[in-house]
Amino acid sequence: MVGALLIMALAVAPAAPKASAVECVSGFYSVYQHMPRRYGIPDAASLAKLKPFLSRRLQQLIARADKYRVKYERENPGDKPPFVDGDLFSSSFEGFTRFSVGHAKGDTSRVRVPVHFELNETRSKHGGVKWTDIVVVIQEGEGYVGYVIDDIEFGASWPFANHGKLRQLLKVP
Repeated sequence: MVGALLIMALAVAPAAPKASAVECVSGFYSVYQHMPRRYGIPDAASLAKLKPFLSRRLQQLIARADKYRVKYERENPGDKPPFVDGDLFSSSFEGFTRFSVGHAKGDTSRVRVPVHFELNETRSKHGGVKWTDIVVVIQEGEGYVGYVIDDIEFGASWPFANHGKLRQLLKVP
């Protein structure tokens, strides 16, 4: 009897609050910003911290790119393998020093969230750069549906920035 009452209580209890698309993006960059290594494919420990924020599709692309990097390294000793340099999760190769998340746009299944970045370069005579990338967030998960990052549209315009989209950048031959 007590078990049946507990099951009924759980059935009518409100669901745990779900993170919004903006909270997902903000959480991702907050974790990512404090990682000791922010270039190339994240190492296993860093990736474990980032996975809750990433769609299954994006996780698979990262895993394939990392396998390709390892294979390339093995088959081309002495050559620099792909996916070892540069910040993958923002337009700037050098990464960013600050970010702020804008207002989400889209329906509940696919949301676009602008992220405003800044890179302060004390060595540069220009003092730094600012740009906006768009993070594409989707709902994913069985039972508990939460928002996860599915792609990033790079928005910087300078020549050596990441251009296009993260999923395109991660494609391997």
